[in-house]
Amino acid sequence: MVFVVEVLEWYKLHISQVSLFGMIRIRNFEYTFRAFGIEPTIGDFRWFYQMAV
Repeated sequence: MVFVVEVLEWYKLHISQVSLFGMIRIRNFEYTFRAFGIEPTIGDFRWFYQMAV
């Protein structure tokens, strides 16, 4: 859950501002990286995803 908090802090978002599908995307990204033994970072997340309104 620490990675989710880091993402929310980076984008200056409150958890209530993230849709269910957005939260699933963040968690899926984290789980995928951890499954490969890689610690997910904000830089990695930003490489794959771009925030849209």
